[in-house]
Amino acid sequence: MSVTQAAFKDGQKWDLNEEESDFEEYYDACSDHYDFDSYKTDFKTSIEHAELALQYFFNNQFDEARNILQPFAETSFYHSLGYAVFSFLEAMLTFENVEGASAKIKKCIELCQLFRKKNTLTESITSTFKKKNYSQLTDQECHAELCLAEALLMNALLTFIEDDNLSGLIRGSLKVRQCYSGFRACEQIMKSREWIFDVVKDSASVSTHFASGVYMGIGTFNLMISILPGRILNILKFIGFTGSKTINKELVLLKDPSQTSQLYYADNRALCLLLRGAFYRQMEQPNLALQDLHDCLTQRGIKEDLFLLPYAYVESALCYVPFNKNQAISMLQDTKKKFSHYALESRLHLRIHMALMDLNDNTDGEL
Repeated sequence: MSVTQAAFKDGQKWDLNEEESDFEEYYDACSDHYDFDSYKTDFKTSIEHAELALQYFFNNQFDEARNILQPFAETSFYHSLGYAVFSFLEAMLTFENVEGASAKIKKCIELCQLFRKKNTLTESITSTFKKKNYSQLTDQECHAELCLAEALLMNALLTFIEDDNLSGLIRGSLKVRQCYSGFRACEQIMKSREWIFDVVKDSASVSTHFASGVYMGIGTFNLMISILPGRILNILKFIGFTGSKTINKELVLLKDPSQTSQLYYADNRALCLLLRGAFYRQMEQPNLALQDLHDCLTQRGIKEDLFLLPYAYVESALCYVPFNKNQAISMLQDTKKKFSHYALESRLHLRIHMALMDLNDNTDGEL
C-alpha cells in the first residue's frame, strides 16, 4: 500500500504589483458564513488525497476518486478543486449542468480565498510601492494561491459556454486576465520564495507539488489561449492582456525549473505535447502535429505517465492517414509490439482496432 493510500485510509517580468492588484480586486469579497474552527483537514493529508484521487482518475476509477474528494469538498480547497473538476469536465463535454459546475467552482474559489494570506490595510498600501515578500507566506497559503488560479481558469472557460453574446465574451475575457495574473503570481512565489524544508512537514514534497502545479497550470493556460477564437483574443488584447496569439512552444512548454521537480516536469511536458499534437491533427495540420508528437516521444525522464508514449505514437500514425495510409497502418500495427503494460492500454487497443478497420475498408481517413 502506498503512502498516499495509507494516509487516505487514516483520515516574464511585468508590473507585479499591478497584476496582483487586479488579481485581488476582482475577487476581493469573501463569504463570512464559514466557521474556521470546522477546517479540520490536515494540509499534508489533503495533498496526499488529491494525489491519490488523480491516480484513480487517470486509471478510469472515477467513483473512487469522487469518494476521496467529496467528504472534504466543503472544507479543503484541494478536495474542493478536485471535486469541481469532475463537474467542469462533464459540463465541457456535454454542455449540460453548466450552472451546477459553475456553482462548485465558485465554492472552490471562496475556499481558496479563505486560506489565502490576509493583508492588512498597511500591507496593501505598502505592496503598491515595493515588491512583495513571498517568504512570509506559509506553504498552505502558497497552495491556496495555486488552487485559486486553477479554479479561475475553469471559471473563465465556463463563462464562454454560459453566455456566448458580447457581454459574456467580455466577462469571460476579464476572468481570463484574472487567471493569468494568478498564475504569474504563483510563478513569482515559486521563484522568489525561500522554501524551508522540514522533514516532519514533508516540505520538499510540498514545494515540488507546488512547482509542478505552477508549470502545468501555465502550460494549460497557454494551451487554452492558443485555441480561443480570434474575437476573444481581440477583446483580451483590448483590456490589456499581453499573451501572444501565436502558439509558441517556449510559452506552452516550460523550461525545467529544477532538479527536484524533474519527474513532474517531464511528465507534464509530454502531456502538453500530446494534447497540442492531437489538437493540431484534428485541425488538419499534420506537420505541426508530428513535430509535437515527435518531441513527446523523445521526451526524457517520464516516470509515471508511461501511457503518453503509445498514445503519442498512435496520434502520429493517424497523422499519416490523409497522404500515406500504408505507413499509418504499419505504425498502428507496431504499437502493440513497441508498448505494453501501461495505463489505459485496453482502451488504446480498441481505438487501434477501430482505426485499422476503417483504413482496411478504404474510408476517407477521418478518424
